[in-house]
Amino acid sequence: MVNFGTLTVLVGTNASGKSNLKDALRFLHGIGLGYHFSEILGGKSSPSSVLEWRGIRGGSGEIAYDDSAAFEIRCDIVPSSMTHRTYSFLGYALTVDVSDRRFGPRVVRESLSTQNTCLWDSHAFGDPPIQKGQHQIRIRHWSGGSHRRHGKVSECSSFLPAVAQLAFDSEASVTARRACAAVLEELEGIRFLDLDPDAMREPAQLGQSVLGDKGENLSSVLHGICKVEQLKEAS
Repeated sequence: MVNFGTLTVLVGTNASGKSNLKDALRFLHGIGLGYHFSEILGGKSSPSSVLEWRGIRGGSGEIAYDDSAAFEIRCDIVPSSMTHRTYSFLGYALTVDVSDRRFGPRVVRESLSTQNTCLWDSHAFGDPPIQKGQHQIRIRHWSGGSHRRHGKVSECSSFLPAVAQLAFDSEASVTARRACAAVLEELEGIRFLDLDPDAMREPAQLGQSVLGDKGENLSSVLHGICKVEQLKEAS
C-alpha cells in the first residue's frame, strides 16, 4: 500500500519497483481518460496515426505477475475537486483477465464504495448478479433502505471499465453517476514527471498551464503562476 500526496517523488535503486508502480498508476490514468483495456495496455493512435497513448510495458502479455491469468488494482480516493467534496472517501477496485490473447483483456470484477457503503459491485455480497458471457459484466447497485440486496443490475461491456460507463448511464442513480465521475476526474488528473533539461528549455506558447511529463511548457506554466499573486507567493 502506498499513500500519495499532491506531489510524490519516487526514489530507489534499479529493479526496486519504481517502474512497476508507475505502470499501475498509468493504468489507472488510462481508465480516467476513458480508454478501453486493450488501448491502455497496447497503445492508442488517432485516425491520422498520431500516437495518443503509449501502452504499458509488455502489454497484456506481461502486465500480470508471474504469468497469472489476471491482475487486480485497488485504490482509495479522496476527491480534491470542490464539485465532489460530498465524498470524503471512494474505494475503487477492479480485476482484469488477460489470459485470452485473442479475446483481449476484459474486466471480470469491479466495485465502487464510499465510506462503509457499497455503491455498486459486480460480485455484491449476498446477492451477486449472474454473469453472462465474456463480452459483458453485470453490476449490482445498492438501492438503499431495506432493499439493499435487490438493487438494479446494469449490463456493461467487459472491454471498458464499468466506472467509465456508469458515469454516463442515465439509468444509474444520481449518486452512482456522481461517484463514478469523481473517480474518473481524479484518475484523469494523475500526472507523471520525468524531467528532461532540454525539454524544459524549449519555448512554449502562452496559455499552456499544464507541465508536460518531461517538463515541457515550463516557461508558460511559470508565466501563468507569476500572473496570480497568491500562486506566486505560494511558489
